[in-house]
Amino acid sequence: MKRILAVLGSVVLTLALGACGHQMATQPNPSSLAPRQEAPVTGIHPLANVFTAAGDITPSVAAFRQALGTLNANTPGSQPAGRREINWDAVPAAFTNTNDFPVDFFNQPVVGRARGAVFSTRGTGFRVSDNNFADLDPDFADEFVFFSPVRTFAPVGSSAMTVEFFVPGTSDAAASTGFGVVFSDVDRVGSASIRLLDPKGKDLGRFAAPTASAGLSFVGVTFPTAVVARVEIESGRGAVAVGAVDISDRDKAARDLVIMDDFIYGEPQAVSGAVQGRLGAAGFPTAAAGRRQAPLAAGSLNGAAGQMPAYYDGALFTVNMKELPKTASASLLAKNSNVNEIYASNDLDDEQDFIPVINAIQGDGFNPLWRQNLIVFNRGLAPHQFVSEEAIEAAAAGSHPEITVVETDEVYRCSVVGRN
Repeated sequence: MKRILAVLGSVVLTLALGACGHQMATQPNPSSLAPRQEAPVTGIHPLANVFTAAGDITPSVAAFRQALGTLNANTPGSQPAGRREINWDAVPAAFTNTNDFPVDFFNQPVVGRARGAVFSTRGTGFRVSDNNFADLDPDFADEFVFFSPVRTFAPVGSSAMTVEFFVPGTSDAAASTGFGVVFSDVDRVGSASIRLLDPKGKDLGRFAAPTASAGLSFVGVTFPTAVVARVEIESGRGAVAVGAVDISDRDKAARDLVIMDDFIYGEPQAVSGAVQGRLGAAGFPTAAAGRRQAPLAAGSLNGAAGQMPAYYDGALFTVNMKELPKTASASLLAKNSNVNEIYASNDLDDEQDFIPVINAIQGDGFNPLWRQNLIVFNRGLAPHQFVSEEAIEAAAAGSHPEITVVETDEVYRCSVVGRN
């Protein structure tokens, strides 16, 4: 939701942070703002086919399954095509409602478990639940729902996890043609997402699930060939645990808590000469793993800098932007929950197809840090200009969203320096 801040005044403008005196390479020409016939390229792999839905997700999940191919038996070894799935419902009682679900449970060399997926997390483990985590807090029973009855899943001690693919039942690295996940109770845009990476750690894009408070959301991405070696999943803004409070409860300490159900992915295929050592010492990707290094604007040694137009609540302003170093961005996103949001058609280091949208302007207590979000128009829908965060959130919501909001790890220091 848009943050309501104090009225922009001339004194605030005078104190605006770090204005740079040259034009930014990302500033669009007014003549170039008309919608193009094809969806704009936003740093997402151009061959990615994105599926999203909220509420009644069954049609979208069915289309995603069809795109991946026939469901294969869970036997060791790779099949030439098709898909595999994890719906958690075959997990035995010994590994249900505990915090020690085995990370390689679905890659063991036995029929039924050989599915080629191994997990890791920044937290302490994983938990499969048969009561939507109501044994941790009775309130969760009214917030979380399952897609395929009855078991659901979440990491322990973190909302972040990783899936790596292997030839089922072996330690041989593999890649998949795509991955999709069902989320439950996504209250805020960007709280639940998947980032896909290829065998060399190249970022194929981050894709956010649409919101569905107390309901189901789905996001899945397919490619023409097996290029997805690792998936980084964000399921909410906090760990599901005893004492955790969901944002829907309107508690000051609340965070958007999200759990997961079905994982659906293309048949893991062996990767010849696959890059090894993708995981850090703790079993989770290192901070720099797979992160795209954006080009710098001309004349800048510390990231992109300059002025550009931006819409806020239907009004057009001029903002000054400077990208922070990647290491600083990662630290800020991990520790600062008050980062503002800027929505762009392309990476802010590139020329824009449309004018970006910001969700706050300066005032008392203003935080000048902004996370970059990319707007991707879903297949078959014409790109167009947005002028407010509310319009973007509305377009990303519903059972057939118009756009997918792709959250990035890029953070910018931004000040509003004028109103147009």
